[in-house]
Amino acid sequence: LLRQATKDYTIRDIIRVLEREDDPQNASLIDELEYLSEVEIFAKEGTRIDELVIKGKTTIINLKGVPPDIQELVVNRLATAMFELRKVGRIPPMMLVVEEAHNFCPQVGQVASSKVFRTLASEGRKFGLGLVVITQRAAKVDKNVLSQCNTQIILKVTNPNDLKAIIASVEGLTTAMAEEISRLPIGVAIMTGGGLQMPLMVEVRPRETRHGGESVKVIED
Repeated sequence: LLRQATKDYTIRDIIRVLEREDDPQNASLIDELEYLSEVEIFAKEGTRIDELVIKGKTTIINLKGVPPDIQELVVNRLATAMFELRKVGRIPPMMLVVEEAHNFCPQVGQVASSKVFRTLASEGRKFGLGLVVITQRAAKVDKNVLSQCNTQIILKVTNPNDLKAIIASVEGLTTAMAEEISRLPIGVAIMTGGGLQMPLMVEVRPRETRHGGESVKVIED
C-alpha cells in the first residue's frame, strides 16, 4: 500500500499502516519496527557503498553504543554489499578491517554476520577484498576464519584458551613460541605467515593518533 501511495516512506509510516489494520498478528512486527525506529540506524538518505570505499582513503564506521544485534545486522549488510560490489568491479580493491571480530564471527553459535565472514575469509582475496580480523579473544573467533588468515600479528596473550586457539590456527607456531607470546612486552609482536620463512619478532612504533581506548576513571587520583 505504501509503495503504491508514495515512493518514500519511513518505519513510522509502516507502523501507522499496521496499526490501522487492527490485526493482533501485527503486534510482534510493530514491536520490532518500534525497536528499529528507536535505535535510529535508518535515514531518509543513506550513504552509498561506493562513497565508503574510495581509493587511497580510510572509512571508519563507529558502532559504539549500538545494541549488539543491530551491530551484527549493520556489519553483515555492509560486508555482504562490499563483497558483491567488489565481485563485479563496482568498487576498487579494498581491505575490510573488523575490530572485536569475536562478536561478528564467533566460534560458538551463529550471528547475522557469521556466514559472510566465512565467505570473505575463504574467497575474498581472489576478488580483491582483503579481510583483517582483530580480537583480544582468539578462542572466541570462528576457527574457519582464523585458519584462512595468511598473516598473523600476535601481541601479548596470556589466556591459555586463546594461546591454544592461536597455536591451532597458525602453522609453524610451537608451544615454546606460545610461551614467548605470553611474555611479550608492550608494543612487541610475533609476525608469521605464508610470506615469511620463519616467525619474526617486530616492534610496533608508538601511534601518532589520539588514543581513544582508555578505561573510564571511576576514582580520581
